[in-house]
Amino acid sequence: MAAIRRARTLTDQELDGDCRAALNVLATAPRSLGEFQPAAEQRHAAERASLDGFATQETEVDGLLEEARGWQLRRRTRLRRELAEARRGRTAAAHRVRAAAARLAAVQAREAERVEWLAQPEVREVLGAGAAALRELHDRASVQEGAATAELPAVDRPTPGQAGRPVAPGPAR
Repeated sequence: MAAIRRARTLTDQELDGDCRAALNVLATAPRSLGEFQPAAEQRHAAERASLDGFATQETEVDGLLEEARGWQLRRRTRLRRELAEARRGRTAAAHRVRAAAARLAAVQAREAERVEWLAQPEVREVLGAGAAALRELHDRASVQEGAATAELPAVDRPTPGQAGRPVAPGPAR
C-alpha cells in the first residue's frame, strides 16, 4: 500500500527508474525451472514403471527356470538368456530412474531456491515498488488517452454502430 502511495507522488522518469530497478532485480533471480517440472515428473514415473516391468519379468523368468526340469535343456537355456536380458534391462532401468530422480530433485531444489530468494524483504520491496510504478504509469497513460478522446470534435468521434468504419464527410453511399 505504501508503494502505491509513493508511486502516485513520483514523476514519470522516477517511475520508469523503479520499473527498471525491478527488472534488474528479476534478472538476478535464480532461473526458474518450473516449466521443466511436469516433464521431469512424467519421465521419472515412466522410468519407474519400466524398472518395475523389468523386475516383474525377471521374477517370472526366474520362477519358470526353477520349474524347468533338468532334461529340458533347450528351454532352460532360453530361460537363462531371458533372465540375463531381464537383469540387464533392470540394471539399465535402475540407472535411468536414478538419473530422472536427480533431474527432478534439481528442478525442485531450484524452485525452492527461487521462492526463498523472492521472499527476501529487499527483493519484495523493489519488486513491489516496480509493480506499483508500472500500474501508475499505466493509469496515467489511460487518463491521458481518455483526455485525448474527449477533445475530439463531435464529427470525428466514432459512433457505437460504426466502430470499424471510418467516417468520411459527404453523402452516404
